[in-house]
Amino acid sequence: MATGTTANHTLTRNEIITLATQKCGGLSQGSPLSGPQLADGILALNNIISELDMKDNNIWAVSPDPSHLTLVANTARYVTGVTATTIPDNILELINVSYRDEQAEDHPLFIANALDYERIKNKLDQGDPELVYLQPHATLSSQVLFVHPIRASVNTQSVVTGTDALAYRCIRTHTAAAENRPVTGANYNLFWELGGSGAVAWATGTQYAAPQQLRFKYKRPLWDFDLSTDNPDMPRAFGRFLIYALAFDLADDYTLDLDERTHLARKKADAYNTVFGKAQVPKTNTHYNRGRDF
Repeated sequence: MATGTTANHTLTRNEIITLATQKCGGLSQGSPLSGPQLADGILALNNIISELDMKDNNIWAVSPDPSHLTLVANTARYVTGVTATTIPDNILELINVSYRDEQAEDHPLFIANALDYERIKNKLDQGDPELVYLQPHATLSSQVLFVHPIRASVNTQSVVTGTDALAYRCIRTHTAAAENRPVTGANYNLFWELGGSGAVAWATGTQYAAPQQLRFKYKRPLWDFDLSTDNPDMPRAFGRFLIYALAFDLADDYTLDLDERTHLARKKADAYNTVFGKAQVPKTNTHYNRGRDF
């Protein structure tokens, strides 16, 4: 018996629209989509993607690596942007957040809701952070992250030139010695990571500083279908669900009888249960020390 050797089949945007239009009776097999059919299919398909963003179980749309926010002294409010002291502009929901101190130790933070944050009497209390509150906004790029307490002082991150002539930024405050010199030191990777600007020459005996940061993972929006060749921003097993969900939405444009509509509804429900019964992601209210008083 012969079998394939790959497992990478996935559908494109136009293939999903074509199959969905066929299943709701709008297109015969082998016929091309008309311009209006394609336009309607793109709009309806991206609406389905937007609705999926509201579900708790699209775990594949989690940021792949922790994001970093470098704290600023006496600052409680952080806006979106692309610098080290801003947050990403595509956060749907925070999954976990920790405070990383200058010794690279992580401390889990409480993810507060609006009521939790409102109950804090002095929002400018000083100390190491214990909670964060992401203030929602209809436009993700207008969201604001609030931190409490706030740091009275923070370190400026040291950046040095490694023995390979590249820049390295400090991730753990320390005194320079041969064993932590980038990149020839035996354990330099515990103290330095590649990157940074304004590098200076490394010197033994110098005190190098790491910044105080927040590290977090978050749920982001699923990517839209923009191009005809775009693939779904989700596991390939979701292809059948997208086809039947779209077919059901497009059915209003065609003269399907009750039995045909019921058939599409059942197919959509079956595909939904098959894939969404497999992916679960914890909800925000299961996070660290939920419900504590401040």
